[in-house]
Amino acid sequence: MIETVRLGLNCSNQSCGKTIIDPRRKPTRCDSVSITPIPPKARSFGFVPDLRRCEAGDLILSHSILPGFAEKLIVRAQIHAGLSADDSRWTHAAVFLYQDFVLEAVPWKGVITRSLYSDIPDNILRVRRRRNLDDEEEQEHRIKGYKIALCAQRMLGTRYGVSAALSLGWRSIFRGDLWNRDWLPLFRSAVICSQVVYDAHAQITRDLLDRCPINGGVMPAHLSATSDLEDVSIPWVKVA
Repeated sequence: MIETVRLGLNCSNQSCGKTIIDPRRKPTRCDSVSITPIPPKARSFGFVPDLRRCEAGDLILSHSILPGFAEKLIVRAQIHAGLSADDSRWTHAAVFLYQDFVLEAVPWKGVITRSLYSDIPDNILRVRRRRNLDDEEEQEHRIKGYKIALCAQRMLGTRYGVSAALSLGWRSIFRGDLWNRDWLPLFRSAVICSQVVYDAHAQITRDLLDRCPINGGVMPAHLSATSDLEDVSIPWVKVA
């Protein structure tokens, strides 16, 4: 039996019902899977998310279990921008590619692909996906997911350089000591990847995500709040 992990005590709204992957709540019963290679910390933890449930183009939101000072500033900035505390706790966005690989913009390194397993057990994850329209075939839905992933990859590799975030409105969010050059790469990467997810969805689907600003400055909290993406239940599997 596979046990799913649902949002509970760490949610500011107990009735929100969002499904997340929280390493603080190990499942008591789950399927086993043989995965090679896997990061040592995740293997030592003994469980990983069943990423076979993910599809290309899925949005991966995350935040640290023990957030550092800069990550707390991102939370503060998102709340200052008018987003709820529950949505604002998500501080990073990535795009799922295939197997266990995600595409993201990270501080000081730029655009990278890496294994999502490396987030275990130090981060809480949430998978979101474009809703399947009633008149859309499943195959067409998956194809659009692949196109979203490829579009995001192209965008991150071209016009969304690290310096692009400066034009996305973040300077108006931070005041005084919050706008510090040592923390700027973290802020840039958070907004760049979120904006890319938004723009890739818009370009491929021809639809704008609800509750996201249309003039730039999309943040992880916007992607958490939008009703045009739905949460995907991802169970744990035991590392064999």
